[in-house]
Amino acid sequence: MTFETFRDMGGAFVVALLLIYILVVWEFGNFRIPLMIMAPIPLTLLGIIPAHFIMFKLGLGGVHGHLHDRLDHAGRNHRA
Repeated sequence: MTFETFRDMGGAFVVALLLIYILVVWEFGNFRIPLMIMAPIPLTLLGIIPAHFIMFKLGLGGVHGHLHDRLDHAGRNHRA
């Protein structure tokens, strides 16, 4: 993945957050409550990014589906 890809995904994340904020403001008719509701959303990245890194280093993530391959091989060995 390139820098441009990460930049575009970050931009899409910000746009999605803004659109969700607008919808929640519209629903509640207040600007403060949606901020309190949405405040934890960016904090989830503090857990998601390290978890993805750890899973990839363990060989359980990535584009090639290492977990699927391991489960498939385990299933074949179990049947034999």
